[in-house]
Amino acid sequence: MPNRLTPQQAAPLFAGWPETPIYSCLSGTMGQLIGTERAAAAVIGDFVFLAGQPDATLLNSIAAPQPLIVVPRTDAWTPVIEGTYGTCAKRFERYATVKITAGFDPHRLQQLANPPAGTQLVALDQHWFGVCQTLAWAEDFTRQFRSFDQFDRLACGVLALHEGELVAGASAYSAYPGGIEIEVDTREDYRRRGLATACSAQLILTCLTRGIYPSWDAHTKTSLALAQKLGYQLAYAYPAYMVAPGS
Repeated sequence: MPNRLTPQQAAPLFAGWPETPIYSCLSGTMGQLIGTERAAAAVIGDFVFLAGQPDATLLNSIAAPQPLIVVPRTDAWTPVIEGTYGTCAKRFERYATVKITAGFDPHRLQQLANPPAGTQLVALDQHWFGVCQTLAWAEDFTRQFRSFDQFDRLACGVLALHEGELVAGASAYSAYPGGIEIEVDTREDYRRRGLATACSAQLILTCLTRGIYPSWDAHTKTSLALAQKLGYQLAYAYPAYMVAPGS
C-alpha cells in the first residue's frame, strides 16, 4: 500500500526530472511524497507528478477534491491513468522551458515591466499576502505557503493595482531552496492589457536580483508565447492530464 515517503526514499525515482515542484517536495519545503519502493507521487497543490512503475493503487490513494493536473514521467503510466480516471481525465500538452538564466535580457525586461497607464506594480508584501488569500482568482499566488514569513524567506511576487485594487500578478506557485515556479494570473475584466507581461517581467528581475531561479512551465500555448517574449526558450512539450473533481 502507498505510504508517505521521505525525500531519501523518493529521490531515486525522480532523479533527473527537472520540474521545480518536484524539487519542492524532495527538499521538504512543501508538498508531499506518496508511494512505495517502486512508484511515487509528488503532490503539491493541484499537481501530481508520477514516477516509477505504474501503480493504480497509488493513483487511487490520491484524493481529488479539486481538479488535478496529473503528470506522468513516462508513457507507461498512460493506460493506468486513463483506466483509473476514465472520462474524468483529459489529456493535454504542457510546455517546459530551458532552465538557464543566461537567456534573460535585463534591459528588455525593464522595458516590459513598465505597467500600462493608470496601473502600478507593487511587491507582494504581508498586506497583499492576506488579500490574495481572500480572492479566488488570486489564491494561487500564495496558497502553497504556510505563512507570509515562509513566503518572504523563499519566494517573491509582483502585483498590479488599479486605483488601489488588485487586478493582476505574478508570484510563486511553489518554491524550493534557490528557486520558484511562477504563477501568473489577471482578473478576467483586466485581461489583454499587458498586465501579465509587466508583472512577470518585474518578478523575473526581482528573482535574478535575489539569486532565485524563476522557473516557468507553460500550461497553454498562450502562456508559452508570453514566456518566450520574456526570454525563455522551449525545452520540450510533455503530456499531462486534467482530472475532474470526484474522479
